[in-house]
Amino acid sequence: MPPSKIAVAQVDKIEELWRPQFWEEWYAKIDEHSLIFKRLPTDHVEIGAQPIKTSHGWLLIYSHIQNYFGGGDNLKRIFGIEAVLLDLK
Repeated sequence: MPPSKIAVAQVDKIEELWRPQFWEEWYAKIDEHSLIFKRLPTDHVEIGAQPIKTSHGWLLIYSHIQNYFGGGDNLKRIFGIEAVLLDLK
């Protein structure tokens, strides 16, 4: 399984999400939209729920799995739930 990425897509109008061209252009610049929460290359992250808008920012809950892709015989996978508060913009 390839490493996953958490990325943000923003639109002014919901209809943009149904345009294939929007997604082609977005995906071509995936690294510009990606949020990096991994600590090591052997870690894995996944979204836990859709972001929640608060007065202080977007609350994003995600899972962080350490050593998911190996990293040594003595390293065990460590599963955790984490949260980050993103700027509203």
